[in-house]
Amino acid sequence: TFGFTGPCLTVDAACAGSLAAVHLARASLAANECDVAIAAGVQLMLAPTASQAIADLGLLSPDGVCREFDAAANGMVRGEGCSVVVLRRADDADVTATHAVVAGSALTHKGRTEQVGAPSGDAVRRLYAAALDSAGMEAHEVSYYEAHGGGTA
Repeated sequence: TFGFTGPCLTVDAACAGSLAAVHLARASLAANECDVAIAAGVQLMLAPTASQAIADLGLLSPDGVCREFDAAANGMVRGEGCSVVVLRRADDADVTATHAVVAGSALTHKGRTEQVGAPSGDAVRRLYAAALDSAGMEAHEVSYYEAHGGGTA
């Protein structure tokens, strides 16, 4: 056995699951619940019924091209993937093995919108403000931004 201790949980937040896991791992480190946190996410398309349900909602791009952040976006394209990151508190990190610093993070829910999958501008603004507050930063100080680009129109 590895002798892991601390929180162990599963996050189901659809497209935001991996980023939510990183946020929760960061919070566990800040609360001294653990010294090292592993945040992982996976998206597998194991059953055709899920793709059919998404197609029935009209969320898939009819031409099979995802144009995130583009005015010509006409839907999403499904894909599979996996991500894993290992996090430590900055004071405990080996600077020679540090690839990035997660200065801040935040979670929110969009609430009600006119269409399934449609973003809420107000919720996004609140999320950005909370993440910047968490980092103790102003927007102009951000050097990297991880964005969700589903391409839903």
